[in-house]
Amino acid sequence: MVRIQLKAIYHRSIFSQTYFYVLDKMFPKVSALKREEWPEMIPFVLTCAATLECMLNDTIIDYCSFKFGFDELEKYTKPLVFLPLHQKFDYIFLFLSGNKFTIRRESLTYKHVEKLISLRNSLMHNASLHQRGSTKFVTTRDGTRTIIIPKSKLTVRIQSGLTIRNCTGFLQAVRRINELLSKRNEWKEDDTLCRIRQ
Repeated sequence: MVRIQLKAIYHRSIFSQTYFYVLDKMFPKVSALKREEWPEMIPFVLTCAATLECMLNDTIIDYCSFKFGFDELEKYTKPLVFLPLHQKFDYIFLFLSGNKFTIRRESLTYKHVEKLISLRNSLMHNASLHQRGSTKFVTTRDGTRTIIIPKSKLTVRIQSGLTIRNCTGFLQAVRRINELLSKRNEWKEDDTLCRIRQ
């Protein structure tokens, strides 16, 4: 008679690599867009933000499963995974390093991620705002009257954030964060990370 002993195992699935595949496919098209085609950059920016959040969540779950065990996984991961994205990003390096490292707020990576999260929030939590503004009535040569209404402040903010330069920076920053998170045992002070002096 053969005895079979079943054990629970932890299966790790990292979905962020799928997002990187999508970003790599999207980027050539995005980088060739003309300025007036800025709305076509929206899916790329949202995918960059989704990639960032997925990486952070994957890292939190992975770290907590090894640190606290699979049985305690939900207890420790749930509060961290449900943090707002900007708080999760600010906290992740301190958490993983036991308060030894943090990201430099003056680094280009941090600035790009900060801008990415802000733009993502504007796109995802968009609320039409009533704003007072002056409208212009223009009469064309043929006598047609047209009303010109100024763009909303939200539209101006979103449009100014959707540039090829920003999209390039967002992708580079997300790649840099991925590199740092995947090599967390090798961290040292550099242009992105700084050691906390105690």
